[in-house]
Amino acid sequence: MTNKVIFSRVEIAIFILSALCFCSVTANAGNVKPVKKMIARDIEKSVATQVERTRLDQLRVPSNHIAEGANLERQASGQMLNRVESQGTTPRAIPAKEGASATKHPSPLGQMHRPPLIKIETPQGAQRAPNPNHTFSSFQIKQLLQMDTEHRILQPASSYVKFARIQALRAQGGEEITTVLADGTEETVNVANAGDFIVTNPGGEQYIVPGEKFTKKYEPDTELGTGWFKPAGGAQTFVKINHNMKIAAPWGEVQVLKKGAYLNVTDPDNIYGVAESEFHDTYKLAE
Repeated sequence: MTNKVIFSRVEIAIFILSALCFCSVTANAGNVKPVKKMIARDIEKSVATQVERTRLDQLRVPSNHIAEGANLERQASGQMLNRVESQGTTPRAIPAKEGASATKHPSPLGQMHRPPLIKIETPQGAQRAPNPNHTFSSFQIKQLLQMDTEHRILQPASSYVKFARIQALRAQGGEEITTVLADGTEETVNVANAGDFIVTNPGGEQYIVPGEKFTKKYEPDTELGTGWFKPAGGAQTFVKINHNMKIAAPWGEVQVLKKGAYLNVTDPDNIYGVAESEFHDTYKLAE
């Protein structure tokens, strides 16, 4: 971009008069050349100053453009907050950093991940409970573990070991298995990949275990014969739930859990549930 330098008529007249005055006064003294150099420096400084002013004027953003940008930013923030509120999430306060004041607006990203809870009435008074219409991710369950310090939603974590023998068949791939509990409840559905194992617990419910994970958790039980396996892994960490809830299982399906079921939180990024009756038939407290 070419910078345009504009001089007023007054400035031009001043330059010319200054040159004539200095030349006439010093001509007899033989100082014409130094005076010319002085005038040239003055003109050069004036031109440089005008060029800089022009550049700054071109860079300056008009006030109406600034106001328009602020309005667009507020509109975008409002749209984001409206989308978050439409999901039924609860706003949360953001703690202020040291030496700074807290923001007046909650973080939309934090709201979208915050576990959605509802208020219910119990004999002990009003309490918070998981929203039964929401499917909880492993991340949100981890948040519940940190938030629920009074253990009204999740009971304290404990270590358990699996003792029950199970039957297992290596999958060919494509088998769809529906896990049905002893009371007839359909808990979840999963599709096997080649190399996975289809496991049958003592109570009759079936589920799929990935091949690599299966070989770490079980070993053949030679006493019971072909197709029987016994637990080989160590202790695992479980928490008992105090309310009905749905969770996003590691295999990509929704798992429906009733009050009293247990969540396996050994791997916080791959949390899954075990129904209460089936849990007690297969697990015991670690010694």
